Amino acid sequence: MRPYSTFTTSSDPTALRPQTHSPKAETGSARGLGRIGVLSVLFGAGAALVVYAATRVPVRNAALIPVVFGSRARAHWPIAATGLIVVLVVDAITAFVVLRRRRSTRHESTELGSNGQRQKISLPSRSESLIPRPLRFQRVPWWTLLVATACSVSGTLLAVSVYMGVPLWNGALWVLAPWVPVVLFEETWRYEHYGFYAIFVGLAVLQVGHLAEHTAQMIELLVNHGDLTRSHGVFGQLDFETVHFVWDSLVWLGACLLIYRYTRNRWLWISWVAASVHQVEHIYLFWVNHFHHWFWAHGGIFGIFGHGGLIGSPLARPYLHFSYNFVVVMTMLVGFWDETRRIYDRNLARALPGVTEEGLAVLTLRSRRVVAKRGELIPAHGHRSEGLFVICRGEVEVLRDGRRVDLLVPGQSFSARAPDRERPEIRATEKTEFLVVPLDALTDGHGPAGMLRRDAALALHQ
Repeated sequence: MRPYSTFTTSSDPTALRPQTHSPKAETGSARGLGRIGVLSVLFGAGAALVVYAATRVPVRNAALIPVVFGSRARAHWPIAATGLIVVLVVDAITAFVVLRRRRSTRHESTELGSNGQRQKISLPSRSESLIPRPLRFQRVPWWTLLVATACSVSGTLLAVSVYMGVPLWNGALWVLAPWVPVVLFEETWRYEHYGFYAIFVGLAVLQVGHLAEHTAQMIELLVNHGDLTRSHGVFGQLDFETVHFVWDSLVWLGACLLIYRYTRNRWLWISWVAASVHQVEHIYLFWVNHFHHWFWAHGGIFGIFGHGGLIGSPLARPYLHFSYNFVVVMTMLVGFWDETRRIYDRNLARALPGVTEEGLAVLTLRSRRVVAKRGELIPAHGHRSEGLFVICRGEVEVLRDGRRVDLLVPGQSFSARAPDRERPEIRATEKTEFLVVPLDALTDGHGPAGMLRRDAALALHQ
């Protein structure tokens, strides 16, 4: 079925190419400096915490006496070497596949336009929200968020009031449990609109929780004067080698998947390298814990680069692994933020196949979600009518003099104004979800989203 709307582009062959303007360049430079400042503060704070803990709060009770040092510890170097070989082989295969894909599918990169020329990703204007649209709750109703928040707060207060000595993990479950169905429901919707990016969101959320767990252990060590027996984080019942090995193996493999999907994101490559080094540690620790348990309990627990470990460093194991995870997670989050600025709704891509990925990303940031009930006219009375309506789910019928003349389905689009005598009516035949792109975003000639001349805007066929 043909689209019911026309999509007219400018006759100027350069109309789809981004243009450079000094005010925007100045804004981009300012934001670049601000980004460097924020990252410097975050990484500086993490480094300061590790240095302070390592120099002022030595870790106690980490291993049983007698502690194994020297040649007896170094006798287990083949295990570390085997772990290193395993990681290098997997990483080499991953790098080969990723680089081959990068060379053969340059047109799929979010940094390239459909004309094959490199384009600069536009920065959102100051008027845009600090939280990009792909990160917001869009499918879950606002009242559901209020209920989940109320349940988290009331559950925590109940747990504290029943017994002041409630374990940390108990309170954490009270806080997190109401949000699990909310997040899963939203993630399902996000996958329908943004594809693999929804998986990236899930990985980012889990990794933030992982780093929070290590941060909690760091705080406990500072409070308990380095006593490791009393410092196991929030979910201390899971603080054993098998859990660490499984989790960090998944993180490492997830990092491999991310660089395969986002081949040009340098921050994700840094995260992948750090995750690989971390994985070598956990292969060694997992092996000695299961097959040389006496050695693990008497010094093998320090690992490879931990203080007193196979190679050793000034950092005790908790501080070292906090550092590993800090680098892995923070660089992943920076890469995640960059991809959030580049991501576009796949429904826009279906409706506007001639627009570059850069332009689609800008339109995604400018669009808004609208849901029409069955039988409701589009646009509804009192709603803003200027814009391009892209059908995401459901269907609408086009009526003229009360008779259906066309039926529009997901992937099609139309521009709508308030119905009058000259224009047909558009009515939802079932509950229908739209993305509405403002016409000024489509007709703005000052950026990569400037795709239409105002006098050739989208219009319904008459």
